[in-house]
Amino acid sequence: MQTFGAEFDPNATLRVFRTARVLDPLRLKRRAAYITAIGALPTDYTIIRSYNRTRSVNQYLTHWFYPYKGKYHPQMVRALLNVMRIEPGDTVLDPFIGSGTTAVEAQLLGIHCIGVDISPLCTLISRVKTESVAIIDRVLQYQAEYERIARASAKSNPPPPISMEASADDRIKNFFKVAELIAHSDHARRGRPFIQSFVRNIKRMSASVWDVRTASDVLELPLGPVDIRQGDARQLHFADESVDAILTSPPYAATLDYIENDAHAFRALGYDLRRVREQVIGVRGHPQHRLSYYYDDIRQCYAEMYRVLRPGRWCVIVIGNGMVGRQPLDLIGLTIRECGAIGFEFVREIEKPMWGRRNELNRESIVMFIKPT
Repeated sequence: MQTFGAEFDPNATLRVFRTARVLDPLRLKRRAAYITAIGALPTDYTIIRSYNRTRSVNQYLTHWFYPYKGKYHPQMVRALLNVMRIEPGDTVLDPFIGSGTTAVEAQLLGIHCIGVDISPLCTLISRVKTESVAIIDRVLQYQAEYERIARASAKSNPPPPISMEASADDRIKNFFKVAELIAHSDHARRGRPFIQSFVRNIKRMSASVWDVRTASDVLELPLGPVDIRQGDARQLHFADESVDAILTSPPYAATLDYIENDAHAFRALGYDLRRVREQVIGVRGHPQHRLSYYYDDIRQCYAEMYRVLRPGRWCVIVIGNGMVGRQPLDLIGLTIRECGAIGFEFVREIEKPMWGRRNELNRESIVMFIKPT
């Protein structure tokens, strides 16, 4: 609300805000997160959130693609992009793009997003979430063929191939590959029949991508460009002072084993789990040395983030403390200390409520910095 220049007074429940003055109500309507209506007028966020094929308020549009563990809420990303005052034409970098939440929300706001991740699974998911809107018409053509084959191959695993022309767009192949990976997850975690799950995912994914197109047309949203790259956050291949903002959530040390959690997907993609593991921050190396590796790796990442960020711009990091065995990890304090030592100016820490979480992560925060001019 302060970002949009509004004078406001919240009620006791913090669910209604009386505004004495809003400089640009239309801008607030188009960009706000969490705020559902201004008077009787629904915000764009409310309309966008209504395009939801799931039961979760956080999984609207393509956000639900693949059950990636450890992703943050899209509403929070949208709000932080506003607090950081990122405008269409600006470039936001997420060097740990994960399943692409930052990319999807930036795209909806017309912001250029560059997403980097060392995991080939993460880059694949993020590309499909943001690129499929451009090829949804052609996806629907292949969808009918997949359904015909599925009826004749009910017990097939993986799915039988279909006859895509040699020049088929990689974006189309990636779309069906992610549908297959979700089916692998459904089969491995819930015992669901593979082919039925695969076809169901195709239908639901294509409907969600069509929702992106519909929402962008209804709200006249100029979708921002997205550039997803497989790369290493410890060595970003960008020029000095070349991005306008950084918004990311790095690994919480060894608290979550990203490789083991998605082992079925990596195997389906043909990757050697040991080789992938040795590249991923937080899980690489012998268990006795993983924390030491993590501390060295994350310092390199923060130094690279400082290098590529323009002066006077925001760097926002969502990070949580945790436990490795019986050892508590103060990763929030580490982030504040290391980023300060590199040169970032600490602005504030906002503690995030954590509902229904186990004790592995006993605290999580949004930590905000500015690179001094």
